[in-house]
Amino acid sequence: MPRNDIMPERASPRPVSPFRFPPSLSAQHEEELRKRAISKEFALASGVRSAYDNELRDLNFQASLPHEERKKGLQGICFPYVDLELMAEAAWRIKPDTAFTLSDGSHPKYLSRVGDKVRAYFPHTTTPELLSDPKANIVITEGEYKALAIAEALQKAERKRRLAVIGLQGVNGGWHREKHFVPTPDGGHEKKSVGPVKLIDDLQAIEWKKRTVYICFDSDVAGKKHASAFKQSKYAGAWGAEFVLAELLRAQGAEVRIVEIPDNDNGEKVGADDYIARHGQYQFLKLLWNNWTARRDVDKALYRPNPEALVFVEAREIVKAKPPRPVFVIDKLLPEGGTMIVAAAPKVGKSGIELNAAKAIATGEDFLGVFPVRKGRCVYVQTEIPAWAMAERLKLMGDLPEGMLIHTPGRFKLNLWEEDGYQKKRETGNRERVAGLIQALRAQAASLVIFDPLRHFHSLNELNVDHVAHLFEVFRAIGRAVPCGVMIVHHHRKTARSQVEYEGAEDMSGSGALFGEADSILSVYKKVRRSDDTRRYKMVFDLRHAETPDPMELFRMGGENSMLWTAEPWVDTPSALTDESLDRILAVLSKDRMARYKARAIEEMAGIKRTALYGKLNQLVRSGQIKKDGNLYYVSE
Repeated sequence: MPRNDIMPERASPRPVSPFRFPPSLSAQHEEELRKRAISKEFALASGVRSAYDNELRDLNFQASLPHEERKKGLQGICFPYVDLELMAEAAWRIKPDTAFTLSDGSHPKYLSRVGDKVRAYFPHTTTPELLSDPKANIVITEGEYKALAIAEALQKAERKRRLAVIGLQGVNGGWHREKHFVPTPDGGHEKKSVGPVKLIDDLQAIEWKKRTVYICFDSDVAGKKHASAFKQSKYAGAWGAEFVLAELLRAQGAEVRIVEIPDNDNGEKVGADDYIARHGQYQFLKLLWNNWTARRDVDKALYRPNPEALVFVEAREIVKAKPPRPVFVIDKLLPEGGTMIVAAAPKVGKSGIELNAAKAIATGEDFLGVFPVRKGRCVYVQTEIPAWAMAERLKLMGDLPEGMLIHTPGRFKLNLWEEDGYQKKRETGNRERVAGLIQALRAQAASLVIFDPLRHFHSLNELNVDHVAHLFEVFRAIGRAVPCGVMIVHHHRKTARSQVEYEGAEDMSGSGALFGEADSILSVYKKVRRSDDTRRYKMVFDLRHAETPDPMELFRMGGENSMLWTAEPWVDTPSALTDESLDRILAVLSKDRMARYKARAIEEMAGIKRTALYGKLNQLVRSGQIKKDGNLYYVSE
């Protein structure tokens, strides 16, 4: 007679049920179970049934519904919760066939009876004998469907291992706090969960010492949302619920292993039942035994690489392919969906340049007479000056074309969140405002939107990299959604006269964070007065999408068109023509070309402090414009 190495489990008596008839399943419920890799036979053996209104009324399920819902018929698939000590059904949970609404406006997928405590769900293969044997491993999952799918997979594939499966009523269903009445500020009392966390009664009754436990929650537990919440609080989110359960079991002597279920290729969450239905029972068991960790790595979840395949292209191939050039609203400076910053010190003419850009877009003429544009409509959002002052400026723009639109709303915050304490964010309520702005810009078919100045469009810290990155995500989202180019006015930082002038993006206030966000940065400088009492305006570029142009000089047209600018290539002039101090020294020495002057006399006549005078004199000597004889200075021939 052949020897049988596998001893059959002693059949447990069927739990006592208050239902009048043996369990049965409707065709709809059979199909729902089949999609989750659960056979009809296994579900019926675990007491799963299709339950109808009269039966559920006998169990007082109607008390769990609002009054307006009670008149409707209640039916669905019913899962019995068995008290293994009494071998009787002690509670039930149903998944209604039709959605219902509770008094708080929520739409829960499952319904329990009022007054039932939170219990653990045991498939029929999880027997009192298995739970009392510390050599039998346990798999804990969330929900009845997953518990049934895992239990059936283990029954079919794992004949040599003794395994029990336990389902929880959600990720937080394995532990709780005691509820006590606590005083409220108005002098009353309310019932709140207080005190230390502990296992629910059904789990507390199990011997965990030296037992191996697999916690198998859905794949979304390891998502960035739950990882971020867990990093702020060990009790927060699904990750926190899993962590607390694991620590409570370890405190009782269990060896806990966290099973990591991977997401689908499309990023959707995957439960144990989904994985079994898609890959089969044996693949799930390989996952169960091999893809586990003692503790999840929160940083790995927060900063995991993009699952998309990386494609590397040969340099010569990309040249042959000739990738399409982006559509530019302003050639070289501003692509559609991109951002451009115009930065300068106060009163240099930033807003004037923005108005020139708006008019150029509306007319289709070259911006500053140099950069071709795509003709369209422009919306200029100005928050610093009132409408009447804006009208005065617009009078100096010459003939104003159609499609040049102005909005003066006052401060207009666009950031969606702001910091609320350490590593916490608070919604600002600006999502509706941003959505409304996008809708209004679309209605105008805007090609360009201008925000002037940057600091009036947010409540963030411009020196904080995360804050600036978030703000420019909003700007780019506006640009892509409309679609249009986004131009922003910003200020230069304040510097001492002795500090080096970079002439470029580094001069911007908060530039360490802003420099890498914009597609292009246009910086404007007012240069020193010349001897003929004129000023020069220098324009410097920093571009990401095109070769950076050489610096240019800005010229105002003057008269009735004094707000209109043109640009020409910048030409450096001799220092004597750009430094007023040098001009004054030359003027003093040129009055009498035969005279010789000491530095003290030049100081008094030119009105230049001696600390700066010697440097200026030496500069003129080196350039050959004056000569020095001992301590005397005079004009050269």
